[in-house]
Amino acid sequence: MARNTEWIKSSEGQKLLKMDKGKFFYYAKAKSIRVKEGESERKSLYSLADIMRVKEELGIDDSPQTVIDWVKPSDVPATVALDFLVYQEAVIADINHYLSWVRKNPYISLAAFDTTDRRTALAYVAMLPLSESVIMKVLKGERSEMDIQADEIEEYNRPGAYTLLVESAVAHPEHPEQLGKVLRSLLTFWCEHYPERHIDKIYAQSVSPEGDILIQKLYFAARYDIAETAFMLDLRRPGASTFIRTFQQCLRAKEKQLQDKHE
Repeated sequence: MARNTEWIKSSEGQKLLKMDKGKFFYYAKAKSIRVKEGESERKSLYSLADIMRVKEELGIDDSPQTVIDWVKPSDVPATVALDFLVYQEAVIADINHYLSWVRKNPYISLAAFDTTDRRTALAYVAMLPLSESVIMKVLKGERSEMDIQADEIEEYNRPGAYTLLVESAVAHPEHPEQLGKVLRSLLTFWCEHYPERHIDKIYAQSVSPEGDILIQKLYFAARYDIAETAFMLDLRRPGASTFIRTFQQCLRAKEKQLQDKHE
């Protein structure tokens, strides 16, 4: 569809507004979409600018339909393909390495999959529960993330606090909004498991401009004492970002609910 054309066919307008022919013509009249009359109704052209205005007024969302789910071993190729699409270079380890992580802990990677084709991942976040000593070595450059072995990754089978390392936070370039959906679902998961299991600290490395922006939005604190690219989010302290404050409010509500239940 030619988006750089001032006038478009009614069929293209219907696709943009996600409506059938009758409804499109109703809105064309009701919303004063300008028309360039043709020899017939089918040959008439409609103002693209007006159609986009109506689309915004109606709140029509172009985001693809996705399902948020944990990455299973069969899904790993989809996340690897997304990595390759975003980074445009072969920085990907042996797929069996990722598979070993997912098999050890099936709750380390959450993704937004296209509802029509699960082989397409539009965003995912992978966070590895590790000992702080292992995380420090990775952040200091003494070890690569790809050197992390499955037996070093914790399972969520014990109560208490966990320290996580953000291994990846990736979104399809055309669908950056999907990353927010994944993050919200991830924090919902942790809220549901609170207080039996909870996160103390999340560590991350800034390896791309997009990653740096995300880190800043979530108000990770720079840890220059570890490395220039090292950051930490201490969830034991009040969050500065709205995103984290909302999560912490969920934790407090869960705590109060449990207290009321035992009174």
